[in-house]
Amino acid sequence: MLSIDQFSFVRDKVVRTVLTEWFALYDGTHVPERNQIDPVRLPKALPYLYILEYEEDVGRFFIRLSGETIRDVYDRPITGKYLDELYPDAVNQRGIPYYLATIDVPCIVHISGRLYAEAQRPAIGERLLMPITHDSVNVNGILGVTHFKWWSPKNAEPPPRHQERLFTPLDGSESHRHVLSIEGQRIFDRSVMS
Repeated sequence: MLSIDQFSFVRDKVVRTVLTEWFALYDGTHVPERNQIDPVRLPKALPYLYILEYEEDVGRFFIRLSGETIRDVYDRPITGKYLDELYPDAVNQRGIPYYLATIDVPCIVHISGRLYAEAQRPAIGERLLMPITHDSVNVNGILGVTHFKWWSPKNAEPPPRHQERLFTPLDGSESHRHVLSIEGQRIFDRSVMS
């Protein structure tokens, strides 16, 4: 059975707090229900949290909840919008599949390194996507947390040029790793089995 001990690579304290909460609700068979997630128990993580619901009839992720820091990334309210409305098509083609994997496999997706790669000012941090249910039957939602800091030209080092994604299936099967390399404005996706 999948356990939190398999996630020692999650280093960020805010991200780890949310992962710990998810595992406290996961019974080894059924993913947590959305109504079990109590943001009051996650006060330090709340600005970085989001809850997505997959609407199968339209094939899109609906943003049910978005913390203040996540909203600020987009300079506009995003709760009540669809995830694909936030990005241009090229970004959706690269990003939406890892959200879909979270519910289809189902798996926990850990992303680290360069975040918001298309932004004028890239961010450095960790993102975690964990499957949840909105109807007590199907895996059809995501509890997400993205904790980051914006890179600044004043930093001594250049921004990271890579983003690493690790997909850990709930059934305990082998994890799958993707590495994205950012070269100028182009982003290359290279799959690597771990």
